[in-house]
Amino acid sequence: MAPRKLDASPRSAIAGARVAKRTNKKIRFSTNGPLGVERKSGEFLKLTRKNQQESPLQRLPAELRNRIFEYVLSGNEYSIETKIGSFVTIEDVSKAPENAFALLEVSPQIFAETALLRLSLSVFSICSAGLLHQWLGGLLEAKFNVIGKLHLRLDLCLSASPISAYHLLTLSKPMNDDVVGWDFTRLSALEWIRVLFSVRSNASFGEDFCVDAINKKGREVTYQMKIINPKVSVTANWCDRNLIEEHSCNAMTDISLQKD
Repeated sequence: MAPRKLDASPRSAIAGARVAKRTNKKIRFSTNGPLGVERKSGEFLKLTRKNQQESPLQRLPAELRNRIFEYVLSGNEYSIETKIGSFVTIEDVSKAPENAFALLEVSPQIFAETALLRLSLSVFSICSAGLLHQWLGGLLEAKFNVIGKLHLRLDLCLSASPISAYHLLTLSKPMNDDVVGWDFTRLSALEWIRVLFSVRSNASFGEDFCVDAINKKGREVTYQMKIINPKVSVTANWCDRNLIEEHSCNAMTDISLQKD
C-alpha cells in the first residue's frame, strides 16, 4: 500500500491567526548627534510638560539645573583602553561607581541636557596615539568638539646597557611615545593636556637618577609638543625626589598644554 501523502496545509485553531507586528517608536536625534528635544507637539511635549510640573528637579530653572548637573558629572576620569585581542574601545570609569550616570537615562529631557556634559567635564586618560585616533574617530562631531581634558600616560623603564650616559644605565624609549606627536589643535575645546611619566626601575638606581631621567624625557616631550602644536603653550612641572615612591622608584611629572 502506497504511503499516504501528508497534508501540508495547517489545520490547527491558530492557523488563521495573524502575527502582530511590533511598532517601535523612532528616537529623534539632532543632525550633530545628541538626542533631539525640539519637538513642539505630540506625546513628547505632553510628557515634558508633565515632568516639569511633577519632577522636583525639572521644575527648577534651567540655569540651576545646569549647575546641579555640572556638580554631579564633573571630576571623573575615564581610561580609554582596548580589550585584549580586540580593537573595540571601552570606557572604564576609574573614579566612579558603574551606575554613576544612570541619571542620564531618567528621561529624554535630562539625557539631552547632560549628554555632552560628561565629555566636557571629565578627564580622559589614554596611552597611545593609535588608540587616541581610534577613539576620537568614533565620536560624533558634537562630542568630538567638547573634549577638553586629556591625560597621556608614558611608561619609562630603566635598564642596564653597556653604552649609556648614565653609568651603564639607559632610559628605554617607551613604546607609546608616538602619542606625543599628535596634533592636539584639532580638538577645538581642548583646555589642557597632562603628560604623566611613570619610571619603573630597580630601587638601587637611586632617587637622583630617576629624577634626572624623568626630567630629561620631560624636556624632550615638551620641545616636541611645542614644534607640532605652535599655537599651544606648553608648561611643565618637573619631578622632584619627593615624588619618588620607595622600593619601586615610580614617579610622575606633568606637562600642561594650554591654548594661547
